[in-house]
Amino acid sequence: MLNTFESTLMRELHENEDYKENLDSTVINIIEIVDSNIGKLKGFINGEKCHCTSITLSLLEDGIEILFNEEFNNNIEIQTPDISDSQTSIITIEKSDEEVDSVPALRKSSSVSSIGDVMNSHQSNKSVIIKDLISHNNLLERFPPSGSKLDDYEIIEPLGQGSFGFVRRAKKKASDEEVIIKFIVRSNILRSSWIRDNNTLIPHEIHILLYLSKIYPFEGIQNILDYWQDEFYYYFVLESDHDIDLFEYIETFEIDIPTAREIFLQVVKIVHHLHTHGIVHMDIKDENIIINKESRKVKLIDFGSSSYYNDGTIFKHFVSSGDYSAPETFTNKYEGPPQDIWSLGVLLYTIIFKRVPFEVKPTTLLPSSISAPKLGDVYKNSSNSIQSNTKKIMMNYNEIKFPDDFKKENPKLYELLKLMLNKDYKKRPNIKSVLEHPWLNPKVDDK
Repeated sequence: MLNTFESTLMRELHENEDYKENLDSTVINIIEIVDSNIGKLKGFINGEKCHCTSITLSLLEDGIEILFNEEFNNNIEIQTPDISDSQTSIITIEKSDEEVDSVPALRKSSSVSSIGDVMNSHQSNKSVIIKDLISHNNLLERFPPSGSKLDDYEIIEPLGQGSFGFVRRAKKKASDEEVIIKFIVRSNILRSSWIRDNNTLIPHEIHILLYLSKIYPFEGIQNILDYWQDEFYYYFVLESDHDIDLFEYIETFEIDIPTAREIFLQVVKIVHHLHTHGIVHMDIKDENIIINKESRKVKLIDFGSSSYYNDGTIFKHFVSSGDYSAPETFTNKYEGPPQDIWSLGVLLYTIIFKRVPFEVKPTTLLPSSISAPKLGDVYKNSSNSIQSNTKKIMMNYNEIKFPDDFKKENPKLYELLKLMLNKDYKKRPNIKSVLEHPWLNPKVDDK
């Protein structure tokens, strides 16, 4: 049934003028047979000119009917936010042709405003990527899956669930080895989260963890042990641990300044490893860091929003978590490393004060589900938009609040926080400058 459907689908698409003109280089993945009697399937469409979008396909006598289950529109831009101090911004997202080119591309900067001596040498925005990195191309050919399947494991307990999948602790039946298995729902993977490796589409998260585990391993990153897929999920197996997340640790334990420095320095070293190897995490937060309660060793987890980057790479999808999101990420055109630096600033503030410095509520950012037209109707109007829809994002980027005398008592810590949480992304330090900051490299009696 599926083979018949796919062959008919391909024939119809390649004969469809709208498809050839507007949706070339597009991938359609089928994940579920809804009704085999009438030839109805569910899947998603993903390509250069459309977001990863849920679709329902029906096999008709005279062709294929494609219905979009959610909003189909790649021309979503937003007004550049006013991110000056002491105000709350309401950002209105309007979808129109005029707005597509209204947000200027971000410019690479070669300098940064400095406060401390470590920032005065114009090093803050220079490249930190190591030269002559081993290529991450053809990883799947170099490190293929072992051939294991889910039946080879015994599920022990659930560990969590997110927007794109869920996590289970498991045990390998053949060896009793305890592992963690992450299930990624194929239909939930965003367009920006795919990478093509030797003509095979695979989620960034698996590809990047494979690259790090097999070629550039690091103590603070879980190693991937195996991976595979079926028609519904991508699966990957990680080393097991019994640590708690940093959110719980912050809520449970009192953290003094030296302990905060010890924890934060480990995270900075992990991010330094990522950035120097051409990778951005894009979702650094306390819930994505695990810590051992006894040793206080930490690991950065959940690479679901991560991506490879080169100097000057512009990202166009909002992927970070609200309270940890830098102001520029709401423009849908931003660079990755400064977002990670901002998130590190939020993280350090949160460790110290047990609260986030800003309140961000992108509650209506995601598109709502609607009844959408057929493929041929999508491009009939000039705006390339199915419906007129306005969304608003509440961002409260007021001046950061500190306790009285905090700056006087902790001048270097205060300086580092202000540098990382600079609302102008061009003036934030790069990860090398953060790692070299005096607060993270204290002398005797330094604060």
